[in-house]
Amino acid sequence: MVKQYISNERLERLNKVLAEQIGIVHTPDRLVDLERSLGHITKEFGFNDIDECVNWLTCRTFSDEQVKLLSLHLTVGETYFYRDPELFQLLESQVLPELIERRRPMGKYLRIWSAACSTGEEPYTIAMILKKLLPDWQSWQIDILGTDINTTSLDKARMGKFSQWSFRNCEPGMVAEFFTKNDTGAFILNQSIKDMVRFSWLNLADAKAYEALVKTASMDIIFLRNVLIYFDRDAAALATTELRNRLAADGYMFVSANEMLMIDKEHFKVAQSGNTMFLRKGCAEETLLTTNDSDPIFSDWVNHSLPFSDQTITFDQREILEQEPPSLENTNNELASVILHSKIPVAAYDKLDPFQYYLKAAVLQDQGDNAAAILALRQSLFLNPKYVMAVFALGNILATVGKLKESSKHLANAHQLLLAYKEDDVLPGSDGITAGALLRIIRSFGAEVIK
Repeated sequence: MVKQYISNERLERLNKVLAEQIGIVHTPDRLVDLERSLGHITKEFGFNDIDECVNWLTCRTFSDEQVKLLSLHLTVGETYFYRDPELFQLLESQVLPELIERRRPMGKYLRIWSAACSTGEEPYTIAMILKKLLPDWQSWQIDILGTDINTTSLDKARMGKFSQWSFRNCEPGMVAEFFTKNDTGAFILNQSIKDMVRFSWLNLADAKAYEALVKTASMDIIFLRNVLIYFDRDAAALATTELRNRLAADGYMFVSANEMLMIDKEHFKVAQSGNTMFLRKGCAEETLLTTNDSDPIFSDWVNHSLPFSDQTITFDQREILEQEPPSLENTNNELASVILHSKIPVAAYDKLDPFQYYLKAAVLQDQGDNAAAILALRQSLFLNPKYVMAVFALGNILATVGKLKESSKHLANAHQLLLAYKEDDVLPGSDGITAGALLRIIRSFGAEVIK
């Protein structure tokens, strides 16, 4: 019979090993999930005693087969079709048409990689968009690659069979066009879309695995969204470096805004359209920083405003908003260059848009100017006190400057606001972060902030 208890010290040691070899990090509040998984892992590897299994796991380098078995018990994919509508709108209206125009006279090929595809909804969404954009899609060489560490998720992806829950963000017409409902109520993806996507297993934390999968810098677009937030710093650096090396010279990489600060931007240019941030490899700076109304990449950004930007502000609020953080005119920070550089006219910014102050704070914190970042976050919260991402960010940065009491107050407030959401709700202005993911992060800080 498997013993069901292990000390926190040994759990933390195992957690470190898993982070190094698989990239998966369990925050302190999730160590109980790791402990719960160990019962199944112990049986999976043929041990009768959990202590014996933990000893074995913590003193070895895992083979690929062992990583595959572990990932079945340590990862749970959460995805659905058109998970981020703004991102896919950008893809459909701007990014893919530009690539198609460039590639049509050059051999008609496109290569796209969904690096953590789970059960396949993301790469299949891309395939459906491409089929809509390309009437002659059958004459193109289209390679859409979906990879994941969880073999069960990949098996489901290859089947192309989905439940109604996978379409919770879709227009009914899309479901009718690309799926057939069977007698059991499952939705079967059309074979033509399935044939556009291939799936392969990949451990993003293993440098050797990339070479066997993609040998050249050939990918036009790589999606790596809401993945790095679950990695430790070393695993995140390895994954982004290896993926960058396989991106074409002018290729795109999509990560979430919250993961942007984890990216080494020395080899990328950063751009933004609306709430969607992305990276370009080897693209001229002038291409990214053009902001006139005819520029498709930035027209959404220039016209962007959130629903709460039409509210009336008080005198005290106006006084706060009129305070200006230090100028970033001479910054070398790529994120700042896109969001705050002088080439973007002041008139382009809606001073009543909390999201823009939140982005400004991220840039300032990245530059080490915590005081200015705190001011920008307070400005954001004056406009929308329930903007949970700004509440969390303010609590986090206050902790870094030693204001622990005030930090705890804001983190507790963020925790309370998050309880109003469902666990898989994507938070407004978060670029894909779910309420459940942020709750787990806050709870990792300890009971003091959530009592």
